[in-house]
Amino acid sequence: GRKWEVRTIGRMVTNPEYIGLTYFGKTLGGRKTCLKPQPVSNWALLPDVTLPIIDKEFFEQVQKIL
Repeated sequence: GRKWEVRTIGRMVTNPEYIGLTYFGKTLGGRKTCLKPQPVSNWALLPDVTLPIIDKEFFEQVQKIL
């Protein structure tokens, strides 16, 4: 019901999950420990987990502009 904020749009057009790419293993840790970022080589793509809400071509165009 409110206006969209610029930072919300910015997160959407830079996060690959909005085009349907979901990864497992981006961080390591548990409930009682701090989450530590992991190298991209350790990430596992989970196909067909997230429905895309942004067109892939549009997403790629935005990445080139940014």
